[in-house]
Amino acid sequence: MPPQVVVLGAGPTGLALALKLLQRRDAPRVALVERASQVGGLAASFTCEGIHLDYGSHRLHEVVRAPILRDLQELLGADLLHRPRRGRILIQGRFIGYPLAPLDLLLNLPPSFFLRLGLDVLASPFRRAALDGDGASYAEVLRARLGPTLCEALYFPFARKLWGLPPEEIAVEQARRRVSADSLSKMIRRVVSALPGIREPGAGHGYYYPRQGFGQISNALAEKVRQLGGEILLNTELREIVLAGEQVATLRLGSSKDRADGPLQDLRPDMILATIPITELVAAIRPGVPQAVQKSAASLRYRAIRFCYLILDTDRVTPYDAHYFPQTDLCFSRVSEAKNYSGAVEPRGLTALCAEIPFWPGEEVGELSAEVLAERVLRDLERAGLHIRVPVRHVLAKRYDYAYPSYDLAFAEHLAVVRDYMATIANLIPLGRQADFAHDNLHHALEVAYAAAECLRPDLSWDKALWARHRLTFAEHVVVD
Repeated sequence: MPPQVVVLGAGPTGLALALKLLQRRDAPRVALVERASQVGGLAASFTCEGIHLDYGSHRLHEVVRAPILRDLQELLGADLLHRPRRGRILIQGRFIGYPLAPLDLLLNLPPSFFLRLGLDVLASPFRRAALDGDGASYAEVLRARLGPTLCEALYFPFARKLWGLPPEEIAVEQARRRVSADSLSKMIRRVVSALPGIREPGAGHGYYYPRQGFGQISNALAEKVRQLGGEILLNTELREIVLAGEQVATLRLGSSKDRADGPLQDLRPDMILATIPITELVAAIRPGVPQAVQKSAASLRYRAIRFCYLILDTDRVTPYDAHYFPQTDLCFSRVSEAKNYSGAVEPRGLTALCAEIPFWPGEEVGELSAEVLAERVLRDLERAGLHIRVPVRHVLAKRYDYAYPSYDLAFAEHLAVVRDYMATIANLIPLGRQADFAHDNLHHALEVAYAAAECLRPDLSWDKALWARHRLTFAEHVVVD
């Protein structure tokens, strides 16, 4: 029988949403549509040389809500490990433990840095008093709240690298979504909380991680969806959303492997819950959307990432899970070592580094071969002081085009235009990171899925009032780095 509910996108949000719907007493027939050959999206994993590799650095943070954590523990059992967090960040030419710890800061940063930081603390009340309302940009707000020293050493170069814009051209919302310490005093309290005897549970010094890579979470969700009768259509992409008045009449699907001549499949579900990028969603609607909506959708941009993997002939390069590099003269923003996330010992004599390189689609780095990209990464690792003194067995590269929504100064206006239009289509609900143009962690994505499942009524209509209340909660999500 045809599905009553179609979920577009089989990332964590889509999978968890489908599962929660199928677990209901009045469970509808559910199908997930996924363009890729595996579930998980950016939260997927793959295996190379016996090493479980993720698409960059991923963790399930300790702040995950208890009901969600219990569900994942039931799905994964003993494979959901609790791990101590151990990272480091390059500041002022020196590696500092991350999350930040007082002793490490004192031993590794020069006295002049602390002098400037102290002056920033003294001047903080005057900067904040001079702030015009909520501020005009990411740069204005962070400079007022945190001072120039931290901004220039850490936040501003990271912003240029991750989001591809000068800090002055990034919206204030970026600061709220991505910088949880909104004052120097709060940041100092957070650093002090790392001291033994003061540290509290859930303070960001541990995380949950699956034994077989982060993608094991998505795979477990998918397996449960199939067990409950849900259908997952892999290698299948949305071609058209055909409207009849203010309703979706038909979803037209095709093979993502054979776009030219492959057959099309038409579905006529009662409800479509879309977790795919909002730009792709708008582009698929037929007849075409109003020109103003098309223009606004085209103005919403996502930052892409190349992932460069180095398979090395050694057990481990360092004991750290992730290394952060805000410096704009280094091509990567973060380098992670896969085996250190799960504490894996096998395979012996091999490890893998993953370098994350943000870029805009269309830039040269997006088209470089794995070999050329690896040469660039190895050169910059050397310059950063992360020396590779073992043979590189081989290299590979991956690409993801929808890594980070870009919050330029006009994004909120454009997003509002698109959302207002999408709200006129009764049985098409955009939600989740990509469709909602939101920065989030896995625990946020799963919260959205659980909330959305509550909003689908037994008659498959949508509870708009309940969804609006949930969205107020989503607006408070702040990314945990």
